[in-house]
Amino acid sequence: MNPHTLLLEMTKSNLEVSKTLLSNKHYPQAIFLFEQAVEKGVKSIGLWMNIVTEEECKEIGHKTWNILKLIVKRVFEEILTDLQKISREQYHLKQIELRSITQKLHKEMLEEAKKPSILRRRAGKIA
Repeated sequence: MNPHTLLLEMTKSNLEVSKTLLSNKHYPQAIFLFEQAVEKGVKSIGLWMNIVTEEECKEIGHKTWNILKLIVKRVFEEILTDLQKISREQYHLKQIELRSITQKLHKEMLEEAKKPSILRRRAGKIA
């Protein structure tokens, strides 16, 4: 089994267990397994896209944000490569548009990261 496939299967398993824990009001444990699922899912995508190696995944550990940034960067690089095939004027306009979209997405992600999640709020009430 491919490493990214194995990680994806582990992701699915962690999500299912996290849902069960959540429905049984074991909020801290549900959050922990959800975070594990996200980490494994991002690593799986990074391996599948050949952005990182298995060894790099081990070195990255819990800092999967770095893989996510590389994934986004690679996708935008591929889009820009495709855009270079069109006229320079159209390319320039699309580049400005993409930069605006990227900045907006980045801002939204930062704002979303600042908000306490429902699970974290529930966990805080219990703790």
